Amino acid sequence: MKIRYITLLTVLMILAFALPLSAQKRVPGSLSSFAEDTSIFPHDFNDEYYAENGVFAPSIIDRRDGNDFLSVFGLSSNPTHRNVRLLAVLPAYNENGEPRFWSPLGELINKSFTNDGAGVEAREMAALYPIYVFPKLGDPSLASFANTRQAALIDELQTGFYYKGNPLGLRMVLLVNFSEKAFNTKEGMLMMEFMEKKNGLSLDGTPLIKNSDEIAELLREEFISVQKRSALWEDPPVGGLYAISPVINIYANKGVIAPDAFLIMATRNGQTLPGESIFVHEFGCLQKFGTPCESNQ
Repeated sequence: MKIRYITLLTVLMILAFALPLSAQKRVPGSLSSFAEDTSIFPHDFNDEYYAENGVFAPSIIDRRDGNDFLSVFGLSSNPTHRNVRLLAVLPAYNENGEPRFWSPLGELINKSFTNDGAGVEAREMAALYPIYVFPKLGDPSLASFANTRQAALIDELQTGFYYKGNPLGLRMVLLVNFSEKAFNTKEGMLMMEFMEKKNGLSLDGTPLIKNSDEIAELLREEFISVQKRSALWEDPPVGGLYAISPVINIYANKGVIAPDAFLIMATRNGQTLPGESIFVHEFGCLQKFGTPCESNQ
């Protein structure tokens, strides 16, 4: 009962942060609203594909199920998919600060990996592909993807070093918080002022962090801390140490963003943060034209 309450609370928090775009409107119908729902739309993976790639599917926390307001039932021609299509799309910066979009398929704890070589390999791979999450001030540790001060940062710099790639989008969740030094020293205040002018402000008034170099520099100067989610979250499972967050390949095919998909991101009074308006712009192009904005200029 407790887990169901937490899941419901998470959904309500996510909906509260959903961007109020026309794209958010869902097409009525319990099944697919399109004549053909193909592999180009983000779907949840089937249990067999999860197992092949080292994940025990029944243990996924908050897995999309078609009835969670973040997904619907929808057919797919991709044999690795099950018939659950994602509506929710989340933004992220890549390691270079470029806009990306990803699908929130669920979260994992250590026990979620299969007890075989594939499971060991999956957990090792997740550590190579961190997703940096930015909690709001006052919520430094219990961070969900729907309750953050800015878009996440997905570092895929190691992609070329792993022969299989990252088929499930497995990522270790790392929490990024500003340190006392950032607020209480002259050097810290100068840094905060510089970052604000460069990137703009996040939801809680702290500067946006947009690429891996900024994280490395801020960490080196001890202006931020970067830590894993606590292992205490494993029992009861109210959040994951790892995320299943495959990046949507916006260059692969037209139509990767479905007409009824919607974008979830940090907003203030229903308005996009000025420093993150690029996500709304890119999402709109992908949904309307089927290609990135650069292709429609």
